[in-house]
Amino acid sequence: MEPNDRVVKALTRESTDRPPFICPGEMMSMMTVEAMQKLSADWPNCHRDAGEMSRLALGVQALTGIENLGVPYCTTVETEAMGAGVNIGTTESEPRISAYPLNKPGEWESLPRLTEGSGRLGSVAEAINILHAHEQPHPIIANLTGPVSLATSLDGTHAFLQSHGQRTWSGA
Repeated sequence: MEPNDRVVKALTRESTDRPPFICPGEMMSMMTVEAMQKLSADWPNCHRDAGEMSRLALGVQALTGIENLGVPYCTTVETEAMGAGVNIGTTESEPRISAYPLNKPGEWESLPRLTEGSGRLGSVAEAINILHAHEQPHPIIANLTGPVSLATSLDGTHAFLQSHGQRTWSGA
């Protein structure tokens, strides 16, 4: 069974020859320092460069046998496109939020709308297109940051819980 079929069948609860072996990307990145060294990775530039991002996704899949291609390699792409400051990281660290775009509750409407040209979103979309053009038997898993993770990356976990906690949990 081809990896793409195996993953799709597993997701639709159909029988497979065995469970798929996937690593979706983002914080579950398969990009280890050892893999970076073996692939001569241009880290952290691969977070911005679609060609490098796709080359590394293909390389890590070939090195590890993981049955998918996963991009991007961090959880800051959407947040950065919405105005957060991002420290792009080093070989030993992933990109991380360095400045929150929201300063007080109620500013959510002031955030910019996401478009393909926002921040690194275009690079991720281009990397997906490059991976698709390779016609691999492996599914491409293009990650989106979940809503609570995205929200806490826009104003900080503490601020988010302070502004939303009372409404959410006080009446139980």
